[in-house]
Amino acid sequence: MIKGALFRQKSKMIMIAVTIALGSSLATAMLNIMLDVGDKVNQELKAYGANITVAPKENSVLDSLYDMDDGEETAAAHLKEEDLGKIKTIFWGFNILDFTPFVNTNVTTTLR
Repeated sequence: MIKGALFRQKSKMIMIAVTIALGSSLATAMLNIMLDVGDKVNQELKAYGANITVAPKENSVLDSLYDMDDGEETAAAHLKEEDLGKIKTIFWGFNILDFTPFVNTNVTTTLR
């Protein structure tokens, strides 16, 4: 009886096999894309470099953002070395892989 049921419905069995093959290939492709997209995004973002800049509270973001200079020369504020570890305590701390402190200065040289 089973042999007769299987051989009489060959077209249905072929359709079931094709459906299973398409479903499994679709699931495999979606898993591959889902698992690979995070790595590709991370690689692209690393190519652009740092995306968080930490500045001391004394440096006004509005002044540098809108080029508002009131004519007063203020001393450049710096972060303390012992405060650099606190960068990892911000909301995005688990996403920060590394940090590098640097200082921007203007230098005038004379040739002899």
